[in-house]
Amino acid sequence: MTTIYIALDTTNIEKLTTLANVIPRNFHIKVGLELFIANPAVIGKLFTVNPLFLDLKLHDIPTTIEKTVTNLRKYLPKIVTVHSSGGHGMLKAAQHGFAGTSSSIAGVVNLSSMPIDKGKIHNRISRLIKAGIPYVILPPVKSVIVGVQEVYPELKIITPGIRPSWYVKEDDHVNVLSLEEAYKLNIDVVMGRPLLSLDPETMIRYIQEQKV
Repeated sequence: MTTIYIALDTTNIEKLTTLANVIPRNFHIKVGLELFIANPAVIGKLFTVNPLFLDLKLHDIPTTIEKTVTNLRKYLPKIVTVHSSGGHGMLKAAQHGFAGTSSSIAGVVNLSSMPIDKGKIHNRISRLIKAGIPYVILPPVKSVIVGVQEVYPELKIITPGIRPSWYVKEDDHVNVLSLEEAYKLNIDVVMGRPLLSLDPETMIRYIQEQKV
């Protein structure tokens, strides 16, 4: 079953409050580095029931990563992201930081603002597999997603840059994928920009209707 992550890509309290009032309980929220640094307290104040995805893209030496992930436990995240380019030791350290909890690590293999490098993606995914990391963040490119599903069916795929098929506003994502296509691929999806630039309540209804 597809999990929906709503990206809180703003630090504007008014917009965050509006989102908090319309996001269903079964949707997850994704908090990026900007909001997390600017106002981490707002997460617990406004979004008390939605599972939390901390998209921090951590990348440092293993000891620092393990301590950082351990310190993130207090936010009760479902998922925290790390850069898969950090190497096996760093990935294992991230895993150790969540030992004994229900939280998971997700590996970022190719930023959605960067050109696609399929060889590098598969090389980095192999590191995730060896480190026992269950989630991978993949760019919104159908051929990449299908290729990974065929080789690594055990991995859970989360993809940002998901848009309605009729949404044409440009942003910093080099690639995007329609929500309709994402549902067909049976991947977990991240959507944020359309909810901030259009009416959030209308967009939530659209997401739910397409999922049926």
